[in-house]
Amino acid sequence: MLGKLMKYDCRSMFRSFAPLWLALLALSVVNHFTVDLPNGGIGAALAMLAYVGVVIAVIVVTIVLVVLRFYHGLLRDEGYLMFTLPVRPWQLVMAKLLTALVVTVLSIAVSVLSLFIIVGDLHGLQNFIKAVFRAIPQISGTLYLQMFLLVVLVIAAILASITHIYASLAIGHLFHTHRIGWAVGAYIVTDILFTFLLTLTMDAGDETFLPALLPPHLSPAASANAILGLMIAWCVVMTALCYVATERILARRLNLQ
Repeated sequence: MLGKLMKYDCRSMFRSFAPLWLALLALSVVNHFTVDLPNGGIGAALAMLAYVGVVIAVIVVTIVLVVLRFYHGLLRDEGYLMFTLPVRPWQLVMAKLLTALVVTVLSIAVSVLSLFIIVGDLHGLQNFIKAVFRAIPQISGTLYLQMFLLVVLVIAAILASITHIYASLAIGHLFHTHRIGWAVGAYIVTDILFTFLLTLTMDAGDETFLPALLPPHLSPAASANAILGLMIAWCVVMTALCYVATERILARRLNLQ
């Protein structure tokens, strides 16, 4: 059932994102041919301005649609239909979360691809990907682990950010009036709380807390891996707290009036 929920959400999200992604790639192709023209003039400037505008639009639309799909899908009129389905609240929240993660990662991938198109070409991108795969077996295990941890950290940070928004919207929905205002206030307060807790754990007395957690005499590479692991753990804890809070509110305190 979770897969069916995600399929429904993905279709809805892709209908909104596909035109933006195509426009971004089309403008990157245009800029590929105009950016190096010696006499590009106002045409090249307008093409680059349009490209930057679409990049900003992709970022804004990603954030807005992630919020709206959750808000309208579970906390507004559409929620009447969704909560009559034979699924549990955690499945509804998980479907929204995973769909939001997919479209966010795809938006990042399309943006990176558009930059490759502008500064080089698709052949250059193919060579880059092939070079990476050829290099992976030859690089040290430490570097390979660092690359993997960085990817995991990015995904964990995206999930933490999305669930933070979801939890704030759910908290705001506990009130009968000015729910958006309360949601914004909840986001600000919880963000201050999370920042305070993070600062508290990273600062213990005269030295930072993270190095104090690490075993002594670690190599710089091992220390970097350990710190990346601790950062991932923090994002996981934040995601779990926000996800559980959201699910509990929807399961016990949902009010669609």
